[in-house]
Amino acid sequence: DSLIFTVGETNVININLDTTKQFLNLESIYQPAAMSINLNLMQLEWEPAAEEIGTHITKYNIEYGIGNRIEEQTKEGKISVESIQEVMTETSEHTIYVNAPPTIKINPSHYKVQADHQLIIPIYIDDLNKEQILSLNAETTPPNKGNIEERNFIWTPKKEQHGNNTVVFKVNDGLYTSTATATVFVDSTKNTTT
Repeated sequence: DSLIFTVGETNVININLDTTKQFLNLESIYQPAAMSINLNLMQLEWEPAAEEIGTHITKYNIEYGIGNRIEEQTKEGKISVESIQEVMTETSEHTIYVNAPPTIKINPSHYKVQADHQLIIPIYIDDLNKEQILSLNAETTPPNKGNIEERNFIWTPKKEQHGNNTVVFKVNDGLYTSTATATVFVDSTKNTTT
């Protein structure tokens, strides 16, 4: 069983007990140190920290009692009756991949540019999961304006794009997407000097 957990969030693994058998005990074989159990909900809980990014294994045994029978024995000439129950063990193992969403920043988030002049917005992206490949794109309103080159959004707006324009930047690590939004005011008035 493979699971994806997120850094800084409480993640859970439901323990599905077999209700047709008598539960005896649950014992962890290995687990992350900070993992705990919620007995009311019968689930394992873990809020991984940033330094726990990567792959972890959680493994535990559940023991059930099956087949109750009564057995008579004689011990030192005295009658003894015992309840005999067989013990059955089920093992559960989960591979957990701990991920942190990528981060994206633009600074400032509001821009003003003269029509027919180039605008460059630097985009800062990062991911604590260094082995993940990040993808970056921009969605503009109105659509299809500018492009991304080497983590810079480059756009030369035209007079027809006068007013406020919105650019939503998205970075994705294959699991999570993070966004940042910039507002660009395009000024189409002519600068004249007298």
